Amino acid sequence: MRDPAPGEVALEILDLHGKIVHRFSSRDQAPNAPANLPIAPRWFPKPQLLTGQAGMHRFVWDLRYADMRDNTQDHEFNDEGGPRWRGPLVLPGTYKIKLTVNGRELVQALEVVMDPRSRATPADLAQQFRWAQRAFEDLIRATDALAEVDSLKKHLGDMQPQLEEKQKASLDAVSEGLHSARTGLTAALNALESADRTPPSQVIALYLESAKTLKSKLSDWEALKRATVPGRA
Repeated sequence: MRDPAPGEVALEILDLHGKIVHRFSSRDQAPNAPANLPIAPRWFPKPQLLTGQAGMHRFVWDLRYADMRDNTQDHEFNDEGGPRWRGPLVLPGTYKIKLTVNGRELVQALEVVMDPRSRATPADLAQQFRWAQRAFEDLIRATDALAEVDSLKKHLGDMQPQLEEKQKASLDAVSEGLHSARTGLTAALNALESADRTPPSQVIALYLESAKTLKSKLSDWEALKRATVPGRA
């Protein structure tokens, strides 16, 4: 048996401009199994990970953009057992696949074609993609802000076991608002990608309302950070 590649093995999906759409690496780590799920973990598919082992391999890309904050794999649930959002579906067109092994790059074209059963026009798909991209980016912002809120609450709780009632209420209000926005954005993103079509006006309205709530709560959060922990904002 041949030895595995000594360094990183990377598989990148690029658009025609060379921008990374999704990147997989042999250094990616499988996520921890989510806790408190209503069904046994064995019913979930095994995470797909790139390997440096020699030989033939089959690796499937789900035709989605990655969460560009990191290179972790997309999974159905996050560490808290809640849904993990996958990036928007790519548009039909020509892409490139680049495999890097031991410093050697192998590149070839990849054509993503439209499902022949779909009646959606390129304009329909482009509009759908733009709205899905906005909803996904806002979901990431909401999730990052919620993580910061939770971190600050823990930090303050460790330093001051008895938080002032006003301070605790402010943190809870921001957290609740961010959760509400994230719930609406999740519903909007799911509806946007439920079919190949021009996004319905009701879905757009849901997204815009949720994005408005997010913007307001992010503003409240920035002000609260400045007032609660000077220098952290």
